[in-house]
Amino acid sequence: MFFILLEILGTMVFAISGALLACRKGYDLSVVLIIAFAVGNGGGTMRDLLIGATPVFWIHQPIYIVITVLTGLCTFLIASRVDVTHQSLLLADAVGLGIFAVAGAEKTLLMGLPSIVAVMMGVLTAVGGGLIRDILCRDEPVIFQPEVYATAALIGAAVFVSLYRYVPNLHIAATACVLSVILIRLGTMLWGWRIPTFQSRKRWWR
Repeated sequence: MFFILLEILGTMVFAISGALLACRKGYDLSVVLIIAFAVGNGGGTMRDLLIGATPVFWIHQPIYIVITVLTGLCTFLIASRVDVTHQSLLLADAVGLGIFAVAGAEKTLLMGLPSIVAVMMGVLTAVGGGLIRDILCRDEPVIFQPEVYATAALIGAAVFVSLYRYVPNLHIAATACVLSVILIRLGTMLWGWRIPTFQSRKRWWR
């Protein structure tokens, strides 16, 4: 039940982020709902297809369709009445990133796949929704920017898988993962942490 509630929360957070960006772009209601659905369920869909968990989760659990569509609708209705800052949106995205890193890694481990595969599926599940959001809304995907984003999901997923293997309490493993991702993303927002780029390395070599 804990993981189900965690995944539902993550789905809602990403659906909100997708719907908000779509509203800011001036898209109509139907497009907002489609983007909310795609962003909320996109990362998990990629994960399920790659690990062979088919049909994908929202086909045999249509509650996720309802959750993302209703979340998109509510966001559309209140977006013009609530002043959502960019920083608060980034913080919500960080929470979703951590939750989906847990969800992706945990489901992969339950399929009996190796730990390194679970870590990578945790990363894909976490960043997949944001990638879909940015592409559909015609923004540069955040994973292509030097921000510590995919790396945060990678560290969080690695923390979860490591604790999952050696600590009997899964709540501790999940909490440690989510907190790790949030703290890293906060560091990016507050202190401008960045991943070195090829151009920056060229400057070091000169």
